[in-house]
Amino acid sequence: MKLHVRMLEKLIELPECSVENAHQSQLRQMLDDLGLEVKGVEATPERGVIYTLETLANRGDHLHVVGIAREISARTLAQITMPTIASQLSDRKASVQVRRVTDKCSRYAILEMSLPTPMLLRNDVASFTEEPGKRPAIVDLLNYVQLECGQPMHAFDSEKVEGEIVIELSTKPEQIEALDGKSYTAPEGSILIKDRKKILAVAGVIGCANSMVGDQTRKVFIEAAVFDPISVRKTARAMGLSTDASYAFERGCDSEGIMHALKRLAYLAGGSAGTAKDTEAAHIIGVTYLESGSAEKRKITILLSFIRKHLNLARLEELEVVTRFKNLGYGVESKALGKDRELLLTAPSWRLWDVYNVDDLIEDIARSVSLNRVKLELPALDYSPAERNGIERLSAVLRPVLLGSGFVEIITEGYYSAADVALLEQLSPGSAQQHIALQNSLEAKNSHMKFTNVVHMAKVLASNRKRSVHSAKIFEVGRVFQRPIELPSDEPRQRDEFDYNYERDVLCFASAGRWFEGEWRKPESVEEHARLF
Repeated sequence: MKLHVRMLEKLIELPECSVENAHQSQLRQMLDDLGLEVKGVEATPERGVIYTLETLANRGDHLHVVGIAREISARTLAQITMPTIASQLSDRKASVQVRRVTDKCSRYAILEMSLPTPMLLRNDVASFTEEPGKRPAIVDLLNYVQLECGQPMHAFDSEKVEGEIVIELSTKPEQIEALDGKSYTAPEGSILIKDRKKILAVAGVIGCANSMVGDQTRKVFIEAAVFDPISVRKTARAMGLSTDASYAFERGCDSEGIMHALKRLAYLAGGSAGTAKDTEAAHIIGVTYLESGSAEKRKITILLSFIRKHLNLARLEELEVVTRFKNLGYGVESKALGKDRELLLTAPSWRLWDVYNVDDLIEDIARSVSLNRVKLELPALDYSPAERNGIERLSAVLRPVLLGSGFVEIITEGYYSAADVALLEQLSPGSAQQHIALQNSLEAKNSHMKFTNVVHMAKVLASNRKRSVHSAKIFEVGRVFQRPIELPSDEPRQRDEFDYNYERDVLCFASAGRWFEGEWRKPESVEEHARLF
């Protein structure tokens, strides 16, 4: 991501950073410490300082200026001045009907807007535009809003849209001509945006040339949506594309950020993007919004003592912890729990893709506090051993008995090959149905999970016999696997600690040759070749 420092300083007070010291500035050091590694630096008097950041695959909120400002706010405890947005859009719906027929698009909005002639960009927007004048002004404005707020949006020329707009999955590979003038194949299962006659866009990846806006476009449909990250990733990889939109959607966009982004667009587009007071303004005609339900309110409970222990900061104040979480966007409720404090945190909508448990909360607070504050010493550990389960207690009794009888413990693999399955089927017809086959095994010899130890034990005995070991006695305490027992859903089943359904703990022991090595004078019988139990 390219971070424009001049854009960031509009939102929050920053540590020292100038064109002259951009490479060693306090801001750069803070970004690196926050985990936002700076991979490149551009510094010119005209455009100021631009940092190229390497972001994580699960942090879509780090791909825009507001998201970076939140991280800095949580570190410095400074307040953010959020970008100004329009108070409202329109009470009317867009003139085009919108139909969503796939759950891979949880939210979809169409903003219908008329454009002024000509449409010019505000100076504070144009200064952050790559190659100004190369694209229609509305496209540059959409790119600016994505850079600022993180919501990818796309503009359709309304005169080129025929009938309704439909969001659906493709049932076969589809050929498209994209905005860049090249032809691509969208694979089966892609999310497509279509009208009644053609494909308008491959959702989350790229639009089609047949509906692109131009300098003469006077009315547009602005699309803002939340698409399934996995579906977008698969489609983009299959098409050999990586666009700004796909990069953002793959990492998860804010499920509640659509209307905020459209209101920001409406504000910036007002009065010919605010260039001149008397210039004709862009006009909002209507907006249509579809959603599959309200966003999840994910709540996670964590103890203040737990945070202090894991950060090794025994005197970390509750006020500081609460403030940092709030600045990151969490909802925080605190209550007393004995001598401790219990924090009930509600994950923000833009973090639903990656915040699930207390480990994620510890990661956030540690980055906010700074690992440089954490003491370089291990916290106290609890050395109380865990209580043994039934299998462990039984094994503790059996092992000394078997070892005292001359047996040697072995550990074998949990898999075997299709050839071993066929051999077992010959020995015991019908046994092949009990195996669990792997769909993506790395090696042919590990294609099935074992449901018996017979094959492995026999191979170990055979190997010892080839090495002239006259008395081989082995045992193994391990697990074998089997298909689960299918039961009607209305029939409850009480399971004990020895019953895992898919897997079972077993004791197997075997011997080959003389039971006692001293019996070398006695002729060897057939039964002594192998004994498996």
